[in-house]
Amino acid sequence: MISLTQGAYLRSDGTFGDTSTESLADSTAPIPSAASRYSGASGSASDFAEALLRGGSLSQPRLAEGRFSTMVRAIEPLRTVGGESNGWRLSDGKGESLGEFDWLLLCSASAAHPRWTRTFGGEPPLSRESASLLGDTQLEAALHALGNTPSAPVISCLMAFDADAAAAWAALPCATGGAGGAFAGCELEADATISRLLVQPLPNGLTSVVLHSTLDFARVHLDVYGATSAAARVGGAATDATREQEIMDRLRAALSARLAPKWLKEEDLASPVWGPHLHRWGAAFPQPPFMDQSLAVCAQSRIAFCGDYVAGPHAASVEGAVMAAIAGATESSKHLAAMARCPEAPAEEKE
Repeated sequence: MISLTQGAYLRSDGTFGDTSTESLADSTAPIPSAASRYSGASGSASDFAEALLRGGSLSQPRLAEGRFSTMVRAIEPLRTVGGESNGWRLSDGKGESLGEFDWLLLCSASAAHPRWTRTFGGEPPLSRESASLLGDTQLEAALHALGNTPSAPVISCLMAFDADAAAAWAALPCATGGAGGAFAGCELEADATISRLLVQPLPNGLTSVVLHSTLDFARVHLDVYGATSAAARVGGAATDATREQEIMDRLRAALSARLAPKWLKEEDLASPVWGPHLHRWGAAFPQPPFMDQSLAVCAQSRIAFCGDYVAGPHAASVEGAVMAAIAGATESSKHLAAMARCPEAPAEEKE
């Protein structure tokens, strides 16, 4: 889980400030912050998901099989002879089955959102036709709500530095995470290109740096995904290498205008040992209207929606996604327990 330095920002004149104290940081002193920061035990955010697969502890064996870097192209309902829901079948891009499951917990909105068509072509894997086949009006309403939930995109530029450059980045006032700690960062004041700078010193001596574009900048470049992004690597989304480089150059130039030469030398900005890599985060920040909580668990169809797009006090945040996942897992486990006590369902009909 990642929490930014609260209130930290980089002014247009290259000075750092903190809105919580209205202090000006002209030296290398860290910007004060009362915010707690969290990271995985190894410094990786993936530790959080891995711990969930292991029942809450990385030292325990996995409770479920994890399959990664696989595009799910079809999510099809299975029905009993009587027409009732009997689970779901998932298939990959080649039409080969990825398995049949009693319940489906959908964390990503993209699999049932119109933006799927714009990115990958074709209908989203989970279509409203499925709800019609199952005669589930709650699922129909949930898919309608999900399809009408917009999101604010972000283009990210990811880099890592070593040696003197790593030390220079780690010395920035906003880089207060500490070696192996969570990302710290700051907002950029009145910048048309970059909205946020994130800096993290790592235990191996590297310092990782991530730039987030502004919303307007990302919207102008919606067709560029990044060659190393999951959309391109796994989903096969087309991207333009020349435009990628142009966008990364603009992002880095905008940052250089703020940080050089006051905080960093030009060579510190231009010498990453990893990257720069571009990633278009198309569903970065869900926007209202969110999916109502009453639609998040569709027991009749055996599906639960567990993302940051579900309404609640922490919607559009990591906390909101976790709370929706806990609610979905709690409800689905109740139904799975009830199914285990019942006789086996009649043979399914293939859809």
